[in-house]
Amino acid sequence: MSFQEKKLVAEIKKTAKTGNEATTRILARQLVRLRQQITNLQGSRAQIRGVATHTQALHASTSISNGMKGATKAMVAMNKQMVPAKQAKVIKEFQKQSAQLDMTIEMMSESIDETLDKDEAEEETEELTNQVIYFPFAITPLKAYWLSH
Repeated sequence: MSFQEKKLVAEIKKTAKTGNEATTRILARQLVRLRQQITNLQGSRAQIRGVATHTQALHASTSISNGMKGATKAMVAMNKQMVPAKQAKVIKEFQKQSAQLDMTIEMMSESIDETLDKDEAEEETEELTNQVIYFPFAITPLKAYWLSH
């Protein structure tokens, strides 16, 4: 109970004891009106709180909307830069160049292997020939290798 309500109740009791019925009725009406005002005030407070909550929700929605707007602008800019056909062309060219590089590396590797193998084969051939010509009856480790294979 509010201070005014307590005060009116005390006055009503006081006037009722004195037997003044008209004043008691007037004070009782004031008490009823005061209680109605308190109830209305509490209802208004609840409505104001509801409006405040609604306003906060709208503010949050606006913030989210602004964030989405910025993200949309970024996506539009990115989509302008990343044209799918252009990206596919770039990827296709990369694949072509990568395959060409692989072929070049393979050819170079084979060429190097052939060069090294020729030098090795020529050395072995010369050594074997020298052994056969100059040392026909001597079995060297190289002769043993060639004879076993």
